[in-house]
Amino acid sequence: MVVHTGEYSEHTSSSSLRSTYYTFTPRPLMDGNFYEMSDSLAAFLTETHRSLGLLEGLASFVPDRDILSDLILLRESVFSKLIDCPDLDIYTTVVEQMSGNHDHGLHNIISAYRYAMDQPTQKLDLSEIVSLALHGDSPIQQVPTRADPKFTSKFTSNFRQYNPTAPDKIRKALFDISKYMEIDNTDVLIKAAMCNYQLEMIQPYDQCNGVVSRIFPYHMMCGAKLDGARYLCLSPSLYHNKAKYFDKLSSTQRNGDYVSWISFFIGIIHEAAEQSIAFVRLYNECVQNDASRIHAFCSDKRDSTPEVYRYFTQNIVSGIGRACKQLSMSYAAVSRSVSILQEIGILIQINRSLRNRLFAHDRIMQRLISFE
Repeated sequence: MVVHTGEYSEHTSSSSLRSTYYTFTPRPLMDGNFYEMSDSLAAFLTETHRSLGLLEGLASFVPDRDILSDLILLRESVFSKLIDCPDLDIYTTVVEQMSGNHDHGLHNIISAYRYAMDQPTQKLDLSEIVSLALHGDSPIQQVPTRADPKFTSKFTSNFRQYNPTAPDKIRKALFDISKYMEIDNTDVLIKAAMCNYQLEMIQPYDQCNGVVSRIFPYHMMCGAKLDGARYLCLSPSLYHNKAKYFDKLSSTQRNGDYVSWISFFIGIIHEAAEQSIAFVRLYNECVQNDASRIHAFCSDKRDSTPEVYRYFTQNIVSGIGRACKQLSMSYAAVSRSVSILQEIGILIQINRSLRNRLFAHDRIMQRLISFE
């Protein structure tokens, strides 16, 4: 029995390499009946929601939640980029981003995540997510959907072979996703899994399709008031399971085992929530321990060290000159505070330069770039 997962469309090309090729349009989400809820899936959903709730609760006790969410969003954006650019050196990327020496396009990706998390579904524009990911905050441009076919290999055959949705069918497929998000009352984590699958199958844009598909679950969870998603880091788990991720997408497209796909994707969310819980606990422990050490070392209330320390919890990596500009403090004052923070084991120098020295909050930096 052949399972219906979508429609293949036959095309004829003028290219000698592609005399005949096929494109695939996934079955509309509004058709429904993709899966049956089992006891095991229901239990897994409950467990994952519990982890997201615990993550939100733990984050609420962190003194500087905005700093924490910014750090986690940076981590998410770096790993999201790493999935598409596997040769990226994560340590160098984070150091250059945080020290202001090079952006690597991460500011744009971060802007796209923020837009998606704060935008109501009724006003969400996928092209704006792509524009932000490509061009940054200003000006936001309308990015059109693909005008040309997209191929998964250099050659085609007369057999039905998956290639992303044909350009003339993309808008209808995206409209189906929008209606599903607005109307369907399915659990939001299942909806996130199904929308991620649809976007990966459709590949609606010439660029940033992977980024958009990874951003979408954040939009859906935040829209459902699961604020733990703001402290969630999905891309490290997706990066770790990259081969299995693409294999699951492919096998679902072929055999229609949507339950297996949903379980896999919810498993990614659960794993990411558990890792983020560990990150939040480590961050909170660091901040509390650091505060005690700084207080014991700096009894003078006029001492600038606590302010310089807070700057480094936000920036993680910085030179003294950049810190001076950000804090509107003298070089001597910042340098003295950095020396104190080095002496009590909070900051370390991460380069060998004598003039343009870079310092990092050692413990948080190591956790930020870890693959777990």
